Amino acid sequence: MLRLKAMCLVLAFVMIFVSLPMVVLSADNNYKNGLWGEYYNGEKFDTYVTARTDSSINFSWSGTAPAPGVNTEHFSIRWIGQIFAESTDTYTFYTSTDDGVKLKINGKYLIIDKGPHGPEERKGTIDLEGGKYYELEIEYYNSYGGGEIKLYWQSPTFGKQIVPAQSLFAPKYKVDVTLESGSDYQTARAKMFCNENIDAKLVMKKYDLYGNLVDNFESNRNGQYLWEVTDTLGDEKNFYYSAYVVDNATNEVISEEITKQFGVDYTVDIDIDNVLGEVSPYLYGACIEDVNHELYGGIWAQMIFGENFAEPGTFDVDGVSIYGGDWTTSASGNDTQINVRRVDNGPKLVFDNLTCTTGEVSLDVKVSGDGPAGLIVKVSDAGMGADSFNGYEIGVMNNVLRLAKHQQNYTNIRDVQCNAPLNTWVNLKVQMTSDNLKIYINNQLITEYTDPAPLTSGAIGLRAWNCDASFKNIKFGKDVSTPTLIEMPNFSSKAVSGMWRSVKRGNAVGEYNFNTTDPFIGSKSQVICFTSGTGAIGINNMGLNRKGMNFEKDKDYNGYFYAKSQQETPVFLVFESANGQTQYCETEVLVSGNEWTKYSFELTPNAKDAAGRFTIELRAPGSVEIGYVYLQPGEWGLYKGLPFRRDVCEALENQELTVLRFGGSMINNNGYMWKRMLGAPEFRENYSGHWYPYSSFGFGIFEFLQLCDSLGILGIPALNSYESPQDVADFIDFATGTDRSNPWVQKRIEMGHPEPFDLPYLQIGNEERIDQNFAARFNNIASYVWAKDENIILVAGDFDYKEIIRDPYNFSGAASGITTLAGHKLILDHATQNGREVWLDIHFWTNNQFEAMNFFDAGVSLYNALKTICPDAKFKLAVFELNSHHHIFERALANAYCINRSERLSDMFAVMCSANCLQVDGHNDNGWDQGLVFMNNDSVWYQPPAYITKMSSSVYQPYTVDAVLSEQVLGLDVTATKSENGKTVVAKIVNVQDNSCKIKLNIPGLASEYVDARIISYADELSARNTSKNPQNSKPKDEIVIRNALNNGSMTYELPANSYTTIVLTVSELTRKPGDINGDDKVTVVDIVALRGIIMNETELDPDTFRIADLNEDGYISVTDIIALRRIIMSQTD
Repeated sequence: MLRLKAMCLVLAFVMIFVSLPMVVLSADNNYKNGLWGEYYNGEKFDTYVTARTDSSINFSWSGTAPAPGVNTEHFSIRWIGQIFAESTDTYTFYTSTDDGVKLKINGKYLIIDKGPHGPEERKGTIDLEGGKYYELEIEYYNSYGGGEIKLYWQSPTFGKQIVPAQSLFAPKYKVDVTLESGSDYQTARAKMFCNENIDAKLVMKKYDLYGNLVDNFESNRNGQYLWEVTDTLGDEKNFYYSAYVVDNATNEVISEEITKQFGVDYTVDIDIDNVLGEVSPYLYGACIEDVNHELYGGIWAQMIFGENFAEPGTFDVDGVSIYGGDWTTSASGNDTQINVRRVDNGPKLVFDNLTCTTGEVSLDVKVSGDGPAGLIVKVSDAGMGADSFNGYEIGVMNNVLRLAKHQQNYTNIRDVQCNAPLNTWVNLKVQMTSDNLKIYINNQLITEYTDPAPLTSGAIGLRAWNCDASFKNIKFGKDVSTPTLIEMPNFSSKAVSGMWRSVKRGNAVGEYNFNTTDPFIGSKSQVICFTSGTGAIGINNMGLNRKGMNFEKDKDYNGYFYAKSQQETPVFLVFESANGQTQYCETEVLVSGNEWTKYSFELTPNAKDAAGRFTIELRAPGSVEIGYVYLQPGEWGLYKGLPFRRDVCEALENQELTVLRFGGSMINNNGYMWKRMLGAPEFRENYSGHWYPYSSFGFGIFEFLQLCDSLGILGIPALNSYESPQDVADFIDFATGTDRSNPWVQKRIEMGHPEPFDLPYLQIGNEERIDQNFAARFNNIASYVWAKDENIILVAGDFDYKEIIRDPYNFSGAASGITTLAGHKLILDHATQNGREVWLDIHFWTNNQFEAMNFFDAGVSLYNALKTICPDAKFKLAVFELNSHHHIFERALANAYCINRSERLSDMFAVMCSANCLQVDGHNDNGWDQGLVFMNNDSVWYQPPAYITKMSSSVYQPYTVDAVLSEQVLGLDVTATKSENGKTVVAKIVNVQDNSCKIKLNIPGLASEYVDARIISYADELSARNTSKNPQNSKPKDEIVIRNALNNGSMTYELPANSYTTIVLTVSELTRKPGDINGDDKVTVVDIVALRGIIMNETELDPDTFRIADLNEDGYISVTDIIALRRIIMSQTD
């Protein structure tokens, strides 16, 4: 017992020591002006070289070393000290660096710039109290070439200037303790840096686990800047070391004392009795909208893309392939020019026969709109969709040249200022080798680029993004000295809707037309005429962007189409290969009559084809008009009988999402109105969408609510803020009404959902400018809605904020452009006057954790500012979009950080959703390459961010408890939660450090309990992602189960580098410790002997003893349980 008490005392001592908050010392005799700098070779503080005091941070190096012995490149420097604030003010700090820097003041990161890059400026703002000293730390690295770091500051009382030496204070002494481990050794090393001429010694003391002093090490300075003492061990463990400096003249301790324990880098003290708040269950969501075809071509079971023939006719030009856009030719003086009108994003024209490895291409281009527009070179594998090609993009936009690379995605290489104004002819020229591009504007070299992983050859073409553009004088040559003017194509449109293609078999002759006089729906219907000959005339569809449909062998498919014909005409419906050479099944339907009639059909293919086509054809003279076509898998491929892809929905179900938001930029277009989404899909007209100009309402808000209802999760739809208040009130009736005499309730029942939907929240608007005008629209709608349902919470569609808000009526950094929260106040005041609660939807960027931290801080400042100006308002923030440019593991860790932090701040954050919920592989048409769940025609897989959502959601507990990390570490974030009865405690830990670290969880509240731990860790390269060919390349490790995991309420776990880890601790229901086979209330080697006897003798065990012995929980007692028992015994000594 005494031994146990001693252990508890020393543990308590260490826990108290490491949990102390940062103390801001005044600059006394232990400090001198400047900052203490430690200089290292290597970009990650790899090899210490020297140390000194620098009066200020104002350095530029070009081929010179920053200090004696330091490399001229690939080096790093750490400065520490204090900064003095003379007055109480808001201070802005600036760093100008080449390459990366991290600036921390009083433990808070103000600037994080990962680099590498040339000299670039970053800034951060902080409030400082006058007359006080604040801890300052700067970490800088140089990669290659010259280096620079300059530290400026500015306040309302003085202009921007280098932080002067008289405001900086460097410590005269600095102590550090490092604990190093190898395969057969452990070394404790205490170091002392000193820049004063004093007679001092370094002292390091060694303690055992029970607080007993084991050894004492001392080393006199002897005049050097750096000196150390070491202690090297063998297999011994569980020692603590403390180090400090003693002035030999006075025998006084003149430095801080540093204490560390072997096997522990950081500790987390979790107080399960200190409940900080409730955790919202809706922090594990996704945002779904029709970006990159999440809906139309994605989760919607409709396999036809272009089902109502809304797209314009296809072009038929020899030697030219066209992917999107409306292309025409026209006269330009004596020249002919090509024009493209923006009807979709990123239309392309490829000259298929103009290919080269080395050569030159030039043209004159005129841009009207945002841009860029210009050339694409080295093009291959082009298809429908903005980024559906491999090649380089060289375009101009309002005096900027953009060079980008596409590999079925988008990577911006660089933007360069140039003379290329809008609406003006600009000459653009590119000279190419196998790996190099030289780019000229008006015959002036603007930039040159050598690609380390080049696209060596391919075709040339034209491309426009977000603009109309014209092109003329196109010259091309495989030799830069002999480019020649190419013949301009003559565009002739074929009257076959753009997502369909003509079919001709045998010597059949036919023609195609559009009926624009009385079409079935929208602007036109498709007419097919077989005039003479034998064979077939028809049209085929290959699904989304014509990439192919998936046919499963012997599985049924069903559908219907609307058609009419003046005489009875046999129409054949066929499943076949992409080239039409192999047919898998067909059916014949007789069409007759001048009225639009619905015809149903079924098809069952006799072979598998993941990229087939669906053909409608005539095999004898006749004519038929087609207005709408619907095709879906049979019951086997639908989710719970609804028109949604079963495999996609099951992936969402398994992801354990708790909420879906239906909204985004798609809702902002004028045509997005909920009443246009009613009735059967074939009677809903297309609209000009934000992401696709012929967007379908086949999957609308009704289908979204059906989807959420079937998944058993919360659904939050968003409405256009320009919907009339009465229309929004009607929507409340439609969605939640129970009065069957109400026409909108009747409409919902007619559509197949007699019971009301669960709709506690409704969003109005998306990424709006919340000003007086928006507030007026929102408040007007709110009054109508609350008259219908006083409990519904409306969410105002705000935007993102990237800077801290200090003055609610004067700030910057809002993406919407607002500089005041006056509009927000109008909304909150209106809600307060009506006794209602409202939420605000803001968006965060999560390309990496440091970016996420910045946006999260800004979001917290928004909440606090609103609390200041509207103290009586009931409101919360909802983050409906975590946004990123990619779906790699680095983004996943940033998402994990946001979820972790929102759990700790659920009083502020009610919902968190990551965009985008889904992405169709190979169809990144809209630039947002950030899908969580990917799909193609016949398979579905998770990207790393989807796994993060699942990991977080699966271990949800309703209460957050106090969890204190021993020190603030960049890239280490911990949240702790517990169950209602306190029997389950969860630690969620994000580690975005480049190194692993050992973390010790101290949970005194569970010290007397038998506790099992279930651990899942997810670690990978930051660039890791999953592909259709390797869909499980990146995923969490299998769960680890540790029985009797706590030793006196503590356990240690090594967090992998760049990882997210969940540790679930559950109090065991067993009557004695797991592994206590002989029942002596201890787990020792004696229990191993007892367990061996049970296995050898095949002893029958009572249920309680069986559970105690079945340590790996596989339902058997075997040698694997002996191995698990050994681990328990070993962990007790760790």
